[in-house]
Amino acid sequence: MGLTLMREQLPGYHYHHTGEFAEHFFTRRWPQFPVLHKPTFMKDVYGPFITGKICNGLTKFQANIVLAIGASEKSRTGPGEVAVHDHFFEAAIQHLGAVLASDDVSCIQSLLLLCIYGSNEPERVDLWYTVGLALRLALGIDMHRQETTPCGSFVQEEMRKRLFWSIYTMDRSISIAMGRPTGLQDVDVTATLPLCLSDDQLLQPRETAVPSVLPSPDDLSTFLHIIRLRRINAEIYTALHAAGNAPVEGTDPTRYHYLAMLNAWLAAAPRYIGPTSMHQTAEWQQIAYHQAVLTLFRPSFVSPVVSVDGMRLCADSAISLVSCYHSLYAKNKVSYTFVALVSLFMAAITILYVLRASPLLRQELTREVTQSNVASCAAALRRISGGRSVGERSAQIVERLGKSILALFETTETVDEEVDTEFMSWFGLRCQQPSVESQTTPSIDVAWIDLLDEGFDLRNNFYSDAFI
Repeated sequence: MGLTLMREQLPGYHYHHTGEFAEHFFTRRWPQFPVLHKPTFMKDVYGPFITGKICNGLTKFQANIVLAIGASEKSRTGPGEVAVHDHFFEAAIQHLGAVLASDDVSCIQSLLLLCIYGSNEPERVDLWYTVGLALRLALGIDMHRQETTPCGSFVQEEMRKRLFWSIYTMDRSISIAMGRPTGLQDVDVTATLPLCLSDDQLLQPRETAVPSVLPSPDDLSTFLHIIRLRRINAEIYTALHAAGNAPVEGTDPTRYHYLAMLNAWLAAAPRYIGPTSMHQTAEWQQIAYHQAVLTLFRPSFVSPVVSVDGMRLCADSAISLVSCYHSLYAKNKVSYTFVALVSLFMAAITILYVLRASPLLRQELTREVTQSNVASCAAALRRISGGRSVGERSAQIVERLGKSILALFETTETVDEEVDTEFMSWFGLRCQQPSVESQTTPSIDVAWIDLLDEGFDLRNNFYSDAFI
């Protein structure tokens, strides 16, 4: 799809304003996934594309998908913005054949851009499959191994590292959100971390490119801190939530070991005077921390029964996580992503679970506070999803379960030994409660299941010549 056709489809829209969308990509999403070198992209991709020069399919794909991501971000921060990101996305995927036929590094780069758009618009992209394809291609050229890294220019070597670690963090984020195994184990990774440099510093001679003492929104300080978190996330998931793990006694030392690691991660978080991305805010760092604490202390294959202290930690972190999302929303800094929706929904489910399981915690929180928390969770789900049906369905599930929990405040029923099957289903533990084996597992309306089964699926757009 060329510029002329795009102008016809978007009457009155001036293409010289697309620079704002490109800038939004680099300020809001680049800090989390630095898959492009901005000076190179603006000179070799965006510049020729926007001036109407002859571009190949790969250039058109990358230009359009970056504009789609930027437009998607801008549509959330500007109330009067026209939602044009779908048009850029449709223009981009027309050139997917050229992407799959390109060299491995360019293909991986483009697939990751597609995943970034998909995390904003998960109904349009099969995230699980696309991330998996990018990871397999990266492993195929030994991106995960330092000893086989080809020699190249300073920019090429650093961008290769940035690209691999972007795949690494994306894989862990999506896999854990979906309750699925990660695609790569840390023991197999020998690749070194990229240097904490800005894109402009990569243009300097290698020996003069020195990281700044203070973190900057333009360097890799945000990204490197996210990598550290994803490593901890993966360790927690493998130790406690892997399906092959059997229940064991005495998991508290393991849990508190990881809690200490998370506390150290939060204490070392970079601080920015003028953050440009949601991932550079103190609120997001708190959200990421509390989400990890929830994963650490909620029911798992290793420890399906949680102590009262563990449930109290879960409740505190879940309530704090929801509060942080409300704070970001009030500052107009929150971005809807698939992972954000899952983390918010699971926080709400966890709040209700601990109240269902512990009369003591019900007594501590009271019915009025619980009712307020349920309303707060449902409101946050509706706000962050921007009117999407998946947000409404998630909110309705929380409200339905909330009503059943509120009813417990009016009875003396003891439920410590019998945890409702539906809560266990959300935690992926349908077979972990012997006391409910005789019950019929309910048909759970998984709020985001349509986002896993629908979307732009590469499997339905196979280009055989790309793999010959």
